[in-house]
Amino acid sequence: MNILIIEDEEMAAIGLTNMLQKLQSVQPLRILAILKSVKQAILWFSNHPDPDLIILDVELADGSCFDLMDSINRAVPTIFTTAYDQYAIEAFELNSVAYLLKPYSGQQLEAAITKYHKLNFSNMEKALKQIGRSGALKSRFLVRQKDAIQTIPIEEIAFFHKDIEVFLVTHDGQWFEIQYGLDQLETMLDPKLFFRLNRQFVANIRAVKQARVYPKSRYSVELAPDPKVDIIISQEKSKYFRKWLDQ
Repeated sequence: MNILIIEDEEMAAIGLTNMLQKLQSVQPLRILAILKSVKQAILWFSNHPDPDLIILDVELADGSCFDLMDSINRAVPTIFTTAYDQYAIEAFELNSVAYLLKPYSGQQLEAAITKYHKLNFSNMEKALKQIGRSGALKSRFLVRQKDAIQTIPIEEIAFFHKDIEVFLVTHDGQWFEIQYGLDQLETMLDPKLFFRLNRQFVANIRAVKQARVYPKSRYSVELAPDPKVDIIISQEKSKYFRKWLDQ
């Protein structure tokens, strides 16, 4: 099993490496690299195939693991590690195998890796759905507006847009900042109604005004309301986009 470690604390990385080396007598493990930042990880993923498993510190020197997941747009099984527990819900809404609070033991790490093996990763798509879609789909979102809070039913949402923060945008043009990443949102939304267009947008089928053929077998998408930015779907995603539109 090929493992990528993303950890910016040197002592934590050394301790994790030692634990994994001890586990090699029980099961074959290979550490591909030890990375210290979001920037290093993005570069690594652009030049290497996906690992079997990521062991990832939630908070890195130049950003969070959620920034990283949104940037690389990969669905790789992940063991999250952190000294804090407030990110547990967000982590489990990604491709989370386990969430380990520091300092964790070798036994806890071994249990997390055993859990990874028990999830049937021979069928990756099925396994990621097993991890990421274990909860019920969202029917509404709680948002804050000045000093008040309100709920937005899912049928009123046109799209989600990631700029610096992530925003929920309604069909009537209201924008609300929310505390979810786009990877998390994909696990919460009905895939028949919502599609991940690219790294910046998850759109409701009702919000897709039209799609124009774009160079290199891509699509340029127009949404309503208009987010005032170009939305391009990659060649890789184009065939899935067409299938989604034709359901």
